[in-house]
Amino acid sequence: MLNTSQNQQVDNLSAKVLRSLLYFDIFKYPLTAEEVFHTTNEKTSLSNIQNALQDLVAKKMLFQFDDFYCLRNEKGLIERRIKGNRLAKERMEDAYKMSAWIARFPYVRGIFLSGSISKNYMEEDSDIDYFVITKPGRLWIARTLLKLYRIIFLLNNDRNFCVNYFIDENNLEIEEKNLFTATELVTTIPTYNPELYQQFRKANNWSAQHYPHFPMRSVERTWKVKEDGSKNFWEKLFNTRLGEFLDTQFMKMTVKHWQRKFGYFDEKDLEVAFKSRKHVSKQHSNHFQRKILEKLEEKIKAFEVQHGVKL
Repeated sequence: MLNTSQNQQVDNLSAKVLRSLLYFDIFKYPLTAEEVFHTTNEKTSLSNIQNALQDLVAKKMLFQFDDFYCLRNEKGLIERRIKGNRLAKERMEDAYKMSAWIARFPYVRGIFLSGSISKNYMEEDSDIDYFVITKPGRLWIARTLLKLYRIIFLLNNDRNFCVNYFIDENNLEIEEKNLFTATELVTTIPTYNPELYQQFRKANNWSAQHYPHFPMRSVERTWKVKEDGSKNFWEKLFNTRLGEFLDTQFMKMTVKHWQRKFGYFDEKDLEVAFKSRKHVSKQHSNHFQRKILEKLEEKIKAFEVQHGVKL
């Protein structure tokens, strides 16, 4: 039932501000005014965003705690965020060190941080996620070698070594174009090959439809490509028919593994959550993308009912 006692109108900009805050509220993550500016799907100014936020606070649709804006009257969320930001900063050093190691594997051409650390937030049990770009035609060799390293030398521990998304240099454009994928790609942090990061963002300029103000990440600390004798040796060894055969076989083996392990997924969901082609490998066993987008729609509808507005 519509809560008519709080039936109020919001303009287009305020509606988009609320949608941005609702998206990040899924993760219990309050935003600053500048962050709202970067994540609101509207070409406007920071001052307009600040005015919209203050108006929403006055209408009791938002709560303000110091510099943070939140949909819940829970100051503990601010403390949670600050703690998570601090932990992410601490673990960033591990991420850069591990990126330098991953870069030494054959056919690895670019590395970006993704997941929670790319949003500057970590919890004690959070993994560090890596988005890896490879040489075309050898993605599955690179992926398999990295997975074997994790299994053998890290005892299958994902904490500092979660490599679950691969694409190759010839296919930098992300196929699924929605708010979730746009959020993931604009927040990636480049740790290896700054030039390739620039190409990646350019190939995915469609993300500006969702985030017209989100800035490019700094490449100041990004490792640059250097000659590596060991890497060159292994690539020369696999730049043969043997390498082509192995790359294809590794892909087929992985697809069969996913089909056996996650046979309860329907064909469409399996394709999205475990995309496995010669140029891409994605592994999201909990189908995170669909869950987040569905949760967002639920939160929007609930907010509309609570406040008697249309977003």
